[in-house]
Amino acid sequence: MNNDFKRVLNLAFTDFYRNRGTSIAAIFVLTVTTLIITGLFVIGGTSSFLVDRLKEKIDITAYFKDGTSDQDIMNVKDQILKNSPDIKNVEYVSKDDALNQFNERHQGNDVFARALLEVGGNPFLPSLNITTSGDQKEYQQISDILQSDQFSDLIQKVDFSEKKDTIEKVFSITSSITKFGVALGILLVLIAVAVVFNTIKLVIDNSKDEITTMRIVGASNWFLRAPFILQGAIFGVIAFMISFFVTYFPLKKLFHYKTEKYNINPVYAYLLPVTSTLLLLTSFYSVDILLVKHFFDSVSAGHYAAVSLIGKTVFFATIAVTQVMFPKVSELYKQKKPHKKLLTKSLFLISLIGVPMCIVYFIIPEIAVKLFFGSEYLDAANLLWRFAVFMLFFSFTYTVSMYNISINRLKFLFILGFFSIVEAVFIWLYHTSLLQIVMILMGIGFVMSIMMIATTLLRKDEY
Repeated sequence: MNNDFKRVLNLAFTDFYRNRGTSIAAIFVLTVTTLIITGLFVIGGTSSFLVDRLKEKIDITAYFKDGTSDQDIMNVKDQILKNSPDIKNVEYVSKDDALNQFNERHQGNDVFARALLEVGGNPFLPSLNITTSGDQKEYQQISDILQSDQFSDLIQKVDFSEKKDTIEKVFSITSSITKFGVALGILLVLIAVAVVFNTIKLVIDNSKDEITTMRIVGASNWFLRAPFILQGAIFGVIAFMISFFVTYFPLKKLFHYKTEKYNINPVYAYLLPVTSTLLLLTSFYSVDILLVKHFFDSVSAGHYAAVSLIGKTVFFATIAVTQVMFPKVSELYKQKKPHKKLLTKSLFLISLIGVPMCIVYFIIPEIAVKLFFGSEYLDAANLLWRFAVFMLFFSFTYTVSMYNISINRLKFLFILGFFSIVEAVFIWLYHTSLLQIVMILMGIGFVMSIMMIATTLLRKDEY
């Protein structure tokens, strides 16, 4: 076994060197793609930081009529806090505080000083400065509440209409940055996957004579495939190392921070459910391949593995949505704010990405198979759209699982464990054809995703 591994390793590096032009081109494209993705993360993080700082400066102010008592103003404050859970901060500014702030802001300005003297007394009104942690709709809702008949006897005006354009522009920028980042990230991941596939395909085509010779002398399928798998890994490792060294030192200088003591115990408590979830989820698209290799000949197993790899592009294309959703839901959960809307929006976005991909694989499966693996694998093209649909159902399940982890709900693990066992048992019992196996996956994926979504969305949360 050790000698076989050495031979495989030697073949991998020999082919890598022999096809060094193709190898360097693949590494270059992967490196550029990785650097661009890294740049997107840096730009996205910087943009989010700047926008968050800008959001903290945005507020709406309710000015109370002159003579309104402090108690009445505090009552209004309590009412809006009760009716609007998304309010981040409410600051009360009295008449005297407003005057002092004005004097500090315009200290040394004779024009404003003379204006105050001519007006006489304190011309400022008591007010509440309100900041929310949500979108512009929440500012609109708070403004409507403050301008309702309930507070008409106390409040003179609300300045939301004056700040509305600014608020809308800020939140529009935030939304545009997020959408652009997700779309570009998905595109770059697909480009990277296509580059690796096509590079390995070129290497295989260039090594056809050697593969034929090795088959004649009795080389196993593992021995034939392993060098190409290792070459793909070599491309990825070299591209990663180049990207790491190119970005590490500039980013290290850019982002200085003080180290703080951190309690790592919650991380360990979080580790087991996350690990269990990822293992169970991975089993859904791994167990079938192992069982197919066990029950079918090497050619059929190879065709099935190729089609399943193409079908997984549906999952790879939608995973970015889940990665964006996870920290946002976790933050809202920590702040005890509603978060189910983020899940439904994420599932909708996954549908927008995944359904068209499944339709494409249904209409032109032969073109997709030829593009990725060549005409030798066309016998399995009829399986492609079915496996893509299964991966779409799996993407829903994956997203719901990550959502539950982010809000510390772990009962869904029983559902994943049950269906993982069901998948293995059904394929073990019913495997007369590859089509039957894919149909089993589609049925299990559909039922599991529906059950996961239903149990999550119908559950009554505390907030």
